[in-house]
Amino acid sequence: MTDGASRSGVNPWKAEAMSDDSIQLRDQVGVLRRRWRTVAVTVLLAVAAGLLLPLLQTPIYVAETRVLLAPVIEGETLTSEQVATEATSVTLSADAAIDELGLDETRDELLEDVTVTPDSDGAAVLTISVSREDPDEAAQIANSMAAAYTSADGDETRDQVELLDKRIARLDQEIGVLATQASQAPTETRRIAVLSQRRRLRAERTLLVDARAAALAGPDIQSEQAEVVTPAVAPSSPSSPQPIRTAALAGLIGLLLGVGLAYLREYFDDSIGSEQKIRDNVPDRPVLGHVPRWERSVRAPVTVAAPTAAASESYRELGANVRHLLGAHHPDDGVQQPGRVVLVASASSGEGKTVTAVNLAIVEATARMRVVLVDANLRRPRLHELLGVTPELGLVDVLDGTCTSAEALVEVPGTPGLLLLAAGAVRDDTAGLLTSPRLRRLLADLRREADLVVVDSAAVLRVADALELAPGSDLTVLVARRKVSRGRDIVEAVQRIERVGGSIAGVVLNDVAVRRDSKAYHA
Repeated sequence: MTDGASRSGVNPWKAEAMSDDSIQLRDQVGVLRRRWRTVAVTVLLAVAAGLLLPLLQTPIYVAETRVLLAPVIEGETLTSEQVATEATSVTLSADAAIDELGLDETRDELLEDVTVTPDSDGAAVLTISVSREDPDEAAQIANSMAAAYTSADGDETRDQVELLDKRIARLDQEIGVLATQASQAPTETRRIAVLSQRRRLRAERTLLVDARAAALAGPDIQSEQAEVVTPAVAPSSPSSPQPIRTAALAGLIGLLLGVGLAYLREYFDDSIGSEQKIRDNVPDRPVLGHVPRWERSVRAPVTVAAPTAAASESYRELGANVRHLLGAHHPDDGVQQPGRVVLVASASSGEGKTVTAVNLAIVEATARMRVVLVDANLRRPRLHELLGVTPELGLVDVLDGTCTSAEALVEVPGTPGLLLLAAGAVRDDTAGLLTSPRLRRLLADLRREADLVVVDSAAVLRVADALELAPGSDLTVLVARRKVSRGRDIVEAVQRIERVGGSIAGVVLNDVAVRRDSKAYHA
């Protein structure tokens, strides 16, 4: 392989890695395909929450006015530091806005809704933004503060210095309290948080000190010659909340959350939903067939009632696989071989093993084989009902010595070559008959009578009946039902059968969804 790969110029290890990546990607996409409902529901709920949340919030309107600053010396260019310092002076005009508009709130309360920011491009322009629930009030406050700032003169310098001194003193007190809290912080996390808040207050104090120094030394900016270049107008739409933007963001978060939930559900979901799940639990056992879901209109096996249905074709595929496995198990060397025994079992009840056993026996009989179908499910026999026969004798009668196997076998009408050994008269103690040595002699007799013996048994994890039958069978076919069977149950059933010497041929996945293009086959 190495020489061939070298001649072709392809690195075999790289090719194998690429193949593994492709398989993994296909598996990941398969998870999303199987769990698409989880993703869709999560996204819809997130979008609905994103649309509903803004309806519960109070609309906030933002009004802005822009003020162009004028330097004291004409032609001088203001620095960004000077403009930033002047932004602090603008906030001092909040008192004038409160008095002019008759607002029932303190200066600090008003400033919580006011933001003064320098121009991002470095121009000597300040933007006064006011956020309020009333759009008209937001515009009035912004215009009032701008007007109060532009009408200020030199006589107000002393008032500004006094206000700055009060704010600096208050900040000094708060900084001192935070310093004490930092030294007494119980945890490092709390200490870091306190120090961060202290640094923020110290930065604010530095700006106020610079503003005070500038006021005492003489202004660099003539506030009375500043002009409002863009007066504030009442906004027609709120700045928040924004339902469309919120819903889009919520949808994106919902998509990520939905994908995460899909993979989480896939990780914790132990039910058999696909062939991949079987491979994950029993990687060394092949999947012998995928039987589609079939809606029965009559009480008859699908291979009889609807021989062209997709389910019938799946059972024929299963029959071919079983014949191949038995042929590989017993090579044809030209010597007459005894019939093979196939045990059909399942981990739990309700997974379709009885229906599988019936249809497997029918398709093998139609393949011109002599087939004996044995109902060894002495807990709940159903084969005679599915095949529409009412035998008087059965397996129980053979095992307790009442009759011979030849006397208990009955022909199945409509299926030449198929004989049925029903369960017989089931009693409370009949399950113990499967431990009798007569069972081995019975299987030996049936091998001589038929090419294939198909045995239906009770669920492996419920009772030990199947474990009595497995050692005397050539192969055991395990049946699993999609979305019903559990991976851990299949693993346990395989282990129990192998512990008693049984041989698991593979798994049949039952109740698979039918594709639109494969509902039936017409020759």
